Amino acid sequence: MAVRLIWLLGICRLLVTFACFSLEKLELLSLLLPEF
Repeated sequence: MAVRLIWLLGICRLLVTFACFSLEKLELLSLLLPEF
C-alpha cells in the first residue's frame, strides 16, 4: 500500500513538473512569436 502511495505521488510530481515546463515553453514561444 505504501509503495503504491509513493508511486502515485511520484507520478503526480512528474505531471506537475511537466505542466510547469510546458507553460514556461509556451510563454517563451509567445514572446518569440508575437503574431501568435
